[in-house]
Amino acid sequence: SEHHRTKHAGTCIIDRECPTQCVCLGTTLDCSKRELLDIPADLPIYTTELKLGSNKITRIRADGLFKRLPNLQILDLSDNKIHEIEDMAFEKGDKLTDL
Repeated sequence: SEHHRTKHAGTCIIDRECPTQCVCLGTTLDCSKRELLDIPADLPIYTTELKLGSNKITRIRADGLFKRLPNLQILDLSDNKIHEIEDMAFEKGDKLTDL
């Protein structure tokens, strides 16, 4: 029935809570200005925008960030201390439009 197909329309099913070091608003995670050394591992799969500016991140690891975040479109890494980007770090980042 139509009711059965639409009864959960508009319901957000969250796979993970917002990480404690971030502020979440919709599908945007703002983890900026937190003195982070690495990109947090426990990010929700629904994330489309990830703000990591003004941290102390030095390396972008090939640890499957985009496999864990298949919908990520915007990634802000401005004002960090990045000196190494591992091979394949952006593997599966097909939807990324703004870096």
